Amino acid sequence: MNNKSFGKGPRRQSYYLLGKMARFVSLSLVERIAATGLKPNDLTLISFVFSIFAALFYSFGSYHGNIAAMLCYWAFFIVDHMDGDLARYLGMESVTGQIKDHVYGKLTIILVYLGISAGLARTHDPAPIWFTAFMLMAGLLGSQSLLSKRKMIVMEKNIAGHKFDLKKQFSPSDSLPRILFKEVTALHMATIYLILVGSIFNKLYFALVLTAGYVWLYYFYQISASISYFKRVDKQGTVA
Repeated sequence: MNNKSFGKGPRRQSYYLLGKMARFVSLSLVERIAATGLKPNDLTLISFVFSIFAALFYSFGSYHGNIAAMLCYWAFFIVDHMDGDLARYLGMESVTGQIKDHVYGKLTIILVYLGISAGLARTHDPAPIWFTAFMLMAGLLGSQSLLSKRKMIVMEKNIAGHKFDLKKQFSPSDSLPRILFKEVTALHMATIYLILVGSIFNKLYFALVLTAGYVWLYYFYQISASISYFKRVDKQGTVA
């Protein structure tokens, strides 16, 4: 995607392959959706409804339920892109809408993993399942809190070209292998892939364990990288 004018606002660029796919579908349908009279907040709510159904189907603990849940989750992912594209198309972007989208997105993660855990608890020993789910949620909460704090520090100290700048992590000239590497090492995208693959191959137990392990590895790495970087900030006052 480029940033050519789109409706009354710019098109949003997607860095990840799954995001590019979802954005392609979204941009293909956004004009038709606008013609229905639906508003961006309506789509945000619809995407959340899809996530509720995904969690419900996962809680059944059956293979067919997992496939239905995966399709609902993918629908959530697409509609989650559509609300922003529709807002830009109609010139209705707002901070309130962004907050709602953020809240529903975080609730979706919680619901989906609770649904997966409830389904696995039907066919496995519940104790390790719920412990793994708790650890996964704790790791996600910790890493999200760290990233938010890091962003606040960067803004407060007005650090330009910082190590964690997405513009430095992604480039239009990236090769496909480099894009894939960045995609599978990004926390959010890695968890999505593990959910989708685990659903298709009926290996959600391993997906849950791998996701929890990956989340904590990512968390510890980000803690180490953040401390190392901001030690330099403390010494130099700023890091270019």
